[in-house]
Amino acid sequence: MSDNESETDEGVLEERRLMRDFVSQNFYIDYATLSSELENNKDYFVYAAEYGEYQHELMETIFNNITDTRIIKKCGRKINKLGGFTAMQGCFYCFCYALRLIGQRENINEETGIHTLRCIRTHLEIEWHEIGEWRRQ
Repeated sequence: MSDNESETDEGVLEERRLMRDFVSQNFYIDYATLSSELENNKDYFVYAAEYGEYQHELMETIFNNITDTRIIKKCGRKINKLGGFTAMQGCFYCFCYALRLIGQRENINEETGIHTLRCIRTHLEIEWHEIGEWRRQ
């Protein structure tokens, strides 16, 4: 194993640890609050059409199990079955908005906290790769 591979492995393990720690210390935003926030935000309003209570439960399951590939993919396939790429995209953007609200709620502004939220978003994006039409660029 080269030094670069070792550093990459260590980086991945560190990101997984950060995500697990964050999820264990924070709870996902409740459906009523997120729905209200989405309805009042013109940039995200369009995605709210794809985000019902069932989808919220799936995204909360993903949040609570963010390092479990099997669960993330299973939830992604369920969302894809409900409405294909459009449903997945809507849920992804609502999830990202929920992460932003969690960051605000928990007053996360330090570099590590913001990095962790980005890791969570990116991890979901990667794990959903090739579910239906979902592709990570």
